[in-house]
Order: sequence, then C-alpha cells, then structure tokens
Amino acid sequence: MRSKKTADSLKKLIAAAKEDTAKVLLMFKLSHVYLNSKPDSAMLIVQQEMLLSRKANYLIGEARAVNIEGIVFDVAGNYPKALSCFLSALKINEKRNDRLRITVNLGNIGSVYSHEGDYRQSIQFQLKAKKMAELTHDEGSLATELISLGDSYEKLDILDSARVCTQQGYELALKQKDNDLIGIATNNLGNIYSKMHNPHIALEYYRTAIPYSIQAGDDDNMCETTLGMAKLFKQLNQPDSCLYYAKRSMAAGVHGGFTVRVFNASQFLTSYFKEQGRLDSAFHYQELSITAKDSLFSQEKTKEVQNLTFAERQRQEELAEQKLADEEASRKNLQLAGIAIFIPMFFLFVMYLSRHKAKPRTVEFLGILALLLVFEFVTLLVHPYIERWTHETPILTLLILVAIAAILVPLHHRTEHWVKSKLVHRAHPTVAEASAG
Repeated sequence: MRSKKTADSLKKLIAAAKEDTAKVLLMFKLSHVYLNSKPDSAMLIVQQEMLLSRKANYLIGEARAVNIEGIVFDVAGNYPKALSCFLSALKINEKRNDRLRITVNLGNIGSVYSHEGDYRQSIQFQLKAKKMAELTHDEGSLATELISLGDSYEKLDILDSARVCTQQGYELALKQKDNDLIGIATNNLGNIYSKMHNPHIALEYYRTAIPYSIQAGDDDNMCETTLGMAKLFKQLNQPDSCLYYAKRSMAAGVHGGFTVRVFNASQFLTSYFKEQGRLDSAFHYQELSITAKDSLFSQEKTKEVQNLTFAERQRQEELAEQKLADEEASRKNLQLAGIAIFIPMFFLFVMYLSRHKAKPRTVEFLGILALLLVFEFVTLLVHPYIERWTHETPILTLLILVAIAAILVPLHHRTEHWVKSKLVHRAHPTVAEASAG
C-alpha cells in the first residue's frame, strides 16, 4: 500500500516537472518503487528515462537508466542482457570517474554471475565493489555488498564467512533503516542457518524478513523467503505449512515475472507432489519448471554471457595496461622535470664557483659538463617525438638525429669556447686586471 502511494505521488511530480533532468530523477525513483514488484512497469519507465537522458545529454541519468534496465533483465532471468546493461553503465561511470555508481555497477555484475551459478566470479566483483564502497565511505553500498558476498559464500557452502558478512551487512542496514536490505539480510540469515541445520533459528529469521519485504514492496525477496520456509516445514514434517508457503512463493514469482523464482518453486513443488503420489500435480509443475529452465539456461544465452565475460576481462586487462603505461609516463615526466630543474641550478653553481677563485680546470670541467647536460637533455626531449613522427623507421630517425646533431655540435663548440673564456676568466683574472682591481 505504501509503495502504491509513493508511486502515485511520484507520477504527479513527474507530470508537473518542467525540466528533463528533474523528470529523469523522479522516473529513476519511480522505477525503483516498481523494481521488485512490477518489473514490466519499471522497464517502461526506464525506457522513457533513457530517452529523456539522451535528449538532455544527461550522462548520470543515462547510466542510472541502463543500470535499472539491467536489474529488470536480471530479475526476469535474462542474464546476457542484464550483464550487457551493467557493463554499459559501468563504462559510462568509469568515464565520469563516479566511484559511487561504479560500486553499484560492480555489485550488480556480481549478482548476475551469482544468479548464473558462477559464484567464484561473483565474489570477485563483489569484493571489488566492497573495496570501492569502503574507499568512498558509502555505508549503504557497503551493506549491500556485504549481504551479496554473504549470499555467494552461502551458495558455495562457506557458511562461517557467509554468516559473518551477512551479519555485518544486516547491522549496517539497521543503522541505515533500509527495510529492503533488512528483509534481504534476514532472509539470507535464514538460508544460512537452514544449511547449518538450525531450522528453528532459520524460521525466526524468515518470519522476520516477511514484514520488511512487504513494507519495502520486495516481492522478489518474498518469493525466496516463503520457499525457504516451505523447505523447512517439509523437514519438520508439516505438509500443510510446506504446501502453503511453496504455493505462495510460486504465485508471487508468476505474478511478478520472476523467472528464477518460478523455476525454484516449481522444482520444489514437482518433488513435493511426486513424494505425495499426486502425479498430475507433479507433472503440471514439472512442465512449468522445464519452461522456466529453458528460458534461463539456454545454450545461446550461456554463450552470450561467456562472450560478454571474455570481452569485459579483455577490457579490464587493457585498462590495467593503460594504467601501467600512464604510471610509467608519469614517472618519466617527473624525471624530466627533475633534470630540467637540476640543469639551471648546476649552471648557477658553476657561476658561483667562477666568482670565488675555484681552480680553473675544475670550473672548465664543470662548465663543459653543464653544456653536455643541456644538449643531451634536448636530444632526450625530442627523441620520443621523432619516433612518433617517423613511426620508428630507423632510416628516418637516423636522418633527423643527424640533422639535429649538425645544428647542435657547432653550437656546442661555440658555447664551450664561451664557457672557457668567460667562466675561467672570471675565476682567475689576468695580472693587469688584478692590478687594476
């Protein structure tokens, strides 16, 4: 009820908004309201949001819209499209260097891999997102990533790590007063304690999750919670409660278009009715299970996800190589700047010696050394540009270097003569000059 009132309020604000950017922000909020209860409605709003964002050249709005679109595809079980959307949003936010939204994108990519069953890959992205959330001190995102990490660890049966991460996420969600996250965290704690063979503690967590999910309008989480309860009631030999919660999960999955939830509930109900000897019902749910499975895990979709994964891995490697190249260029530039500062200082030092009766040979040697530094520094500076202009062609590079040398060598000799005559002359004046002084 609360989510309906919120949606109605946002629709009125959207109709009244005059600026495109204001409308985009309100549409983003409205799509969030529908995300876990009416994904089809969320998708329609997102498409309008994306068109307006592109029209206004509003990159933040476009990235948000693409990200929400990915979530809708993820919830519907279309993992290739979900992954494609999240990767597109990630690229936009990387260009903008928006760390907060990069965190969200990384976490969502991890969720796709988790739903695909690739929990190791999922954990890699969730750990990246967690690190980014810690760097930006974003407790909301940190809570989300800890809960997601806990979920992946639970699926891999690494239950101690799952419990620790989920508990930490749950405490942060309570601090943030985020009902949706509290519902997800308590549901996940129910899953963990169920696997730890503590059915009564698990049931308490599931029961705690339900009102939070209702308040947040999170039907997707409700599907998982009610199915978890059905499994526990089956273990506790309470068939009526088991069937009630399993059908409740199935109905919510069908109503919301949550293909993953339909698949999980129909699998459970198929097994349940087979054990009860009710083969007609078992066959009905088995057909639903097969249809959902085909929609989720077709070979074509699996290949598409693999191709996207490979492309993203390659992109990340290229980014890492570019980062190393930039760091190397930065180091070289710092060295060149250091040399550029050192040479004038060295010249000043030689000038200082020439005025304070230093040995003539020392002044002469240091003056020539300073000249050599200047001319070699010039060569060092122009060499990368020469290679770029000539495309590293040896003959052209050699000709240009020879031409530069033809200019620099005579200039070097003249300057060397000046250094000897002026600096050494200053360090040791003639007898006549000394007498005149």
